Amino acid sequence: KLLSQKGKSEEAQHYLDKGIRLCPDFEKAHRQRVRTLREAGKVREALDALRSAVRLNHRNDWLGNWRAEGVSADVGGVASLGLLDSFCRRNPRHLWALAWRGETLSQLGGNSEALLDLDRVVKNKPAWAWPHAWRGECLLRLGRTAQARVELERALALDPLYGRAYFWRGRLHM
Repeated sequence: KLLSQKGKSEEAQHYLDKGIRLCPDFEKAHRQRVRTLREAGKVREALDALRSAVRLNHRNDWLGNWRAEGVSADVGGVASLGLLDSFCRRNPRHLWALAWRGETLSQLGGNSEALLDLDRVVKNKPAWAWPHAWRGECLLRLGRTAQARVELERALALDPLYGRAYFWRGRLHM
């Protein structure tokens, strides 16, 4: 993990592979391998590694969410949405997955449906900037600029360094 954090992903991958060969059922090593590959931009390899991790523990919520996120980065939102729908049906209170589904729906043009997911996330975790920013983006795309402005300002108040909220706030003025 330290090697990966220091940007030495190849070296980290070498030691993770060695550790997995020595102890193939150590789920945490598989999860770290997925994380290291994702951070290095190796999406297809990360998805392959994720399949191994899921086989070891199919109940790990993060693994299901990472799979949907990885598929989205690799082949597009429609495939990701199917995985997220399935995951959210099995884990209806998993706010991260619900927020990711809202973001994916928005990217696919389903802004009204995305708002329903994002509303649930904001209701349960009001101090989280990400869903507020995505709500603002959806509202702007739907032409509801006053509401979009409020959401984007709320996102920036919660996280003043959240660049995407600044981008969409700037779009309000175009």
